[in-house]
Amino acid sequence: MATLSKAELLKNKFPKNEKILNIIGSVYFRLGDTNNASKHFKSILALNPDYLHAIINLGTIYSNTEKKELALKYFSMASKKDPTNKKYLRAFFKNFQITIFTKYDQDLADHAIKLLDTPNLLRPIQLSYSVFSLLREHPKLKYILNNIEKLNEESFIEETIEEIKYISLLVKYMELAPVTDILFEIILSKLRSFIIKEQLSKKPKDLDFIVTLSIQCFINEYVFYESENDTNNVLELEKKVEEKYK
Repeated sequence: MATLSKAELLKNKFPKNEKILNIIGSVYFRLGDTNNASKHFKSILALNPDYLHAIINLGTIYSNTEKKELALKYFSMASKKDPTNKKYLRAFFKNFQITIFTKYDQDLADHAIKLLDTPNLLRPIQLSYSVFSLLREHPKLKYILNNIEKLNEESFIEETIEEIKYISLLVKYMELAPVTDILFEIILSKLRSFIIKEQLSKKPKDLDFIVTLSIQCFINEYVFYESENDTNNVLELEKKVEEKYK
């Protein structure tokens, strides 16, 4: 407490000194007073939004108090401000991996893509739970999931492809690891059947998405139940390809 009293006296003399405010916040944190600790760290960021120690300290407080989405916000900020320091990216990964999301955040989605793109940091499947927890809160995906019975309608399937192909986190994950969420598996199975059928009658379109879905089918083949119609369509499509390239 003596250290805190001395630091508070210094704060009265130098109310805008970032180092003093950080010391006081750190002392409060060690005493278990996270409210006063976070108040001091936030006051530092009001003076200097780039003060890395305050950013990390806030991330740590929210992580320790089970406010994971707030923790991720600060760990992603730290990683952006010092991208060469993998410690901050690992802190983001550790918290992201166990977060149940209550809203969609594009900044967190972009940072998750950065995680997936970082060599030797993780296996993509390790992020499966949290990636799909976040994606389920995406407004467009939420609409598709709430209307999943419409995937028997051709127009709704076309609309779904048009929406999904621009959701970068979903596309990135599909290209790297098996989709483990049952509702997303159903959606992708429906899209696969539709695309196979389309290739027989029309000129291929959305080739980038078709490639992405093909990769997912390859790495997650146990999920994609193939109906008799699908099998016949694939065989017919194979014949067309063979004839074209004879």
